Amino acid sequence: MAINRALRAVYDLLGRVVQRNDDHTSLRKNTGRGLETRLIASFLAIALIGFSTIECFAAATPDKAVEIPREMANAGILVEGKVTSVVNVGPNFFENTYSYVTLELTCAYRGSLPLDAPLIFSVKGWLESQLPTARRFTEAQDNGQCVIVALERVYNPFLREFETLDLLHIFPCTLETKTQAEVAGKLPIGWTCDGEKVASAWDVSLETWGDSAEPHHGFACHQSGRPAFLTNPEVELKVERTRSLPSKDESPAIIEYRIIVANPTDHDIAVESLRSLRGEILWDESILFLNHDEIWLPRGFTKLSRDTEPTIIAARESVQVTMSFSAQFDFRTQICLGNLGFSIYENQGWLYDYVMEHELHPRPPMQKQP
Repeated sequence: MAINRALRAVYDLLGRVVQRNDDHTSLRKNTGRGLETRLIASFLAIALIGFSTIECFAAATPDKAVEIPREMANAGILVEGKVTSVVNVGPNFFENTYSYVTLELTCAYRGSLPLDAPLIFSVKGWLESQLPTARRFTEAQDNGQCVIVALERVYNPFLREFETLDLLHIFPCTLETKTQAEVAGKLPIGWTCDGEKVASAWDVSLETWGDSAEPHHGFACHQSGRPAFLTNPEVELKVERTRSLPSKDESPAIIEYRIIVANPTDHDIAVESLRSLRGEILWDESILFLNHDEIWLPRGFTKLSRDTEPTIIAARESVQVTMSFSAQFDFRTQICLGNLGFSIYENQGWLYDYVMEHELHPRPPMQKQP
């Protein structure tokens, strides 16, 4: 609206100039000058439109903070694609029902997925409870529209295999959601943005990152100053369950995980998201846990170190650590290294609300201390 008013004002102003020319010169000269003036007005209009387009693009550029939905912020896999098929299956003997959706990928914002292969994932339900969500995919397919989806693939350590790729959330593909997804893809998993400030679980650090730190990709945690370090897409993150330690109260058991960061390539890789200080890997300042839609810091974390460096992993080598997790309120825990996540299954029947209500566990993002 403002651009239209500006264009109209410019054109009216130049029109008045033409009218003054009409009062003082011949018709032939007036016609030439009027045409010349209108050509100038046209060029000015095009310039204004161009500047407005640049301004609008800048407002939507993913290098600037925009409000990010929590479902995008916490997604280990975030992709955009065109729906090519929707198949409803069930119920089976256990009354579980599924809808299988196939996407032709157009963009992967988070998660290393090949764009040249169809992506199939499931929408899980109970007695066809998933059908309303499945219909959204069917409508998108009928209308030729793309969708943005948050997905997860959970590893079952007892069967030693991955479960099917499952839907977490669906978003319509609009300019707004595409911009949100682009910004989410430039932040580590679990980092949020309210449209102005970027926040992370590292906010509780007793010491800030330091004034000399340069934001990574233009983003840094507003409170702690920690840059939004991402993980090289060539790096592999693997997690194995080692054992369960019984809890002394009614809170969930403490689970120990072996976390492995591997370099499968034939060249060294600097892992920005895995920090080191004087040759020692700072796992407690690099790994985050996501459970029950909450981000949790490693047990024992107190503050961020200064003057840290990326960890260098040699070709065909890996580094690993055993870390314990005491906030196992849900069946799935996502272990995060920057924008790289690994979801692992654990059968815990405890309710988050009950444990929190009875103050059996600290509030997020702090876990029970070792």
